[in-house]
Amino acid sequence: MKIVLFRNGAPGIRAEMMGGDMELEEQFETLLGGATEMEPIRANLVLLHLRNGRRIGLPEHYTLRQRGMEDIPIWGDCAAVALDYYGQYMDIGEDTMNRALRTVLPAGIP
Repeated sequence: MKIVLFRNGAPGIRAEMMGGDMELEEQFETLLGGATEMEPIRANLVLLHLRNGRRIGLPEHYTLRQRGMEDIPIWGDCAAVALDYYGQYMDIGEDTMNRALRTVLPAGIP
C-alpha cells in the first residue's frame, strides 16, 4: 500500500507498506513507534501520528495546516493515508499525495 511518509521534519515522500503478516494498524504502529492517532485531512485522506508524541518528548516536526482551522502540531513522524468510500485504507494517488504535501508542513514554516 502506498502512503506519504513524513520523517524527521523533512518533506513527505511516497513510500510503500510491504504488507506481510501484520495487520495495517500494527504496521503503522511499528512504522511510527507506538499507538497512533488519526487526524482527518479530507474525506479520503487522514494523517496518522504517534498518539503520545508530545508526552514522551518527541520534537514538533510537523504542522497540519488546513484552511479555516487552527494549526495542529505533530510531534514526531507521521504518515498520510488514503481512504476509500467505506473508510478502508487504499493506495494514495497523485492528487491525494499532493494534497497531503500541501497540508502537512515541516514545523516553523509560516
